Amino acid sequence: MENGNLQNLLHDLPLGNQTTEDWSTDTWEDNNGEVHGITQEGIATWRFRHKIALGAARALAFLHHACIPQIVHRDVKASSIYFDSSMEPRLADFGLSKIAGTNLESDFSQGLPVWRQRTSLASWARAMVKRNEGSSIIDPKIRETASEKEIEEALRIAYLCTADSPSKRPAMQQIVGLLKDIEPSV
Repeated sequence: MENGNLQNLLHDLPLGNQTTEDWSTDTWEDNNGEVHGITQEGIATWRFRHKIALGAARALAFLHHACIPQIVHRDVKASSIYFDSSMEPRLADFGLSKIAGTNLESDFSQGLPVWRQRTSLASWARAMVKRNEGSSIIDPKIRETASEKEIEEALRIAYLCTADSPSKRPAMQQIVGLLKDIEPSV
């Protein structure tokens, strides 16, 4: 099975005169930006960030719901997102992924408290959203390119995804639907 938002590094590397052994993740990230002409201005838009969120959600939904057995990524972060030649986001970095032999939510929830202890970013962001101050955590350049309603809806989705209890988090298929519902208008 394949998903357009999952990165196959060995298949998609721009090798040129180099072998696959010469390409580390850092090299791919550096060349990914150079090859595709990604600029700060281009990525600092709501439309582009929404595209990234939707692509990552589609990839995770595929891993969680279409793969048998289910696969849990376990290390989703910004540096796990790459772009293909059409600037479509691809999820990579499966170094910590695990084939789920037990309940997917319980597998995921075991790693979540450790992650939160290390960063507390999710807790801080959840508190800001709960106080209706969530838009202040969004980069002003991105806020300028989106409607307030779209930003609020995206923050609400992020809030749902970071709930303490796994049973309160929506399935990734639901997240894909919610993100599609807030297609950027600007």
